Formats: sequence, C-alpha cells, structure tokens
Amino acid sequence: MTGKRTKKRSDEEILFPEVEIGGFKIKPWSFGVLFEISEMLDAIFVKLDQRNVDLKFNFDEGLASNMPKFIRIAAIAAPEVKAILAITIDVNDEVIENLDMKTGMNLLITIFKQNFETLKNVFTISSELIEPEEIKEEIKKE
Repeated sequence: MTGKRTKKRSDEEILFPEVEIGGFKIKPWSFGVLFEISEMLDAIFVKLDQRNVDLKFNFDEGLASNMPKFIRIAAIAAPEVKAILAITIDVNDEVIENLDMKTGMNLLITIFKQNFETLKNVFTISSELIEPEEIKEEIKKE
C-alpha cells in the first residue's frame, strides 16, 4: 500500500479546531477559561457600551473590513484585552506587549471569531431544541 495514512481527528479536534498564528496555538475557550475571563469580558462590554461601540461584525467581507473596530476595542479595553489574549494563548503579559501589531491584531481577531462562532452555534442549536412556545407555556405554569 503506497497511500499515506491520515490521522483520524477526534471529535474535540473537529468541534474545537486549533489555529496557529505567529507560533501561538489558539483554540476556542474551554468552559473553565470562560469562567476565568468572565469578569474581564464584562468589563469590556461595559466600556464598549459606555462609548456606544457597535458590536456587529461582518466576516463575509473579510477580516480587514473589521480591523478598525478591533483596534478601537483594543484601545478602549486594553488591560482586559491584553489579559484575555495572555490567558487564551497561555503566555505572560510581557509576551503580549512585545508582539508586533500585525500578529497581535491577528490573534485578537482570530480569538474573537473562533469563540463567537462557537457560542453562536451553541445558541443556534439550543434555540432549535427549545421552541419559544414551550418557554411561554412554562412561564404561564409558574
């Protein structure tokens, strides 16, 4: 047999694919990481809400079209963004501070998009499992 054997990917590898950027491996947040960064995420949302930052992104037009928005988010919430980046790629703050702008922004956008897609897919699945009418009926019973 001359064919090359391909490694069968696990369910986790299919559902939570890793991406490598600038030598850093990025994978979607685990539930534990989500808990660890939840206060930082909340602080980011508060800061963005105070500045009326629109959080609608259009990934169909490519990442470059969203770059100004990501730069603004990073500028408004720099301490939280830096900490979340460090936790996500498992490095210290100094490594994040020393990244070149292109790598840093690519990491930020990839982490956001990777987790946005995962959360969006989870909520889509759960909304299909529970019909709004079922929820209304449960509320009426209480």
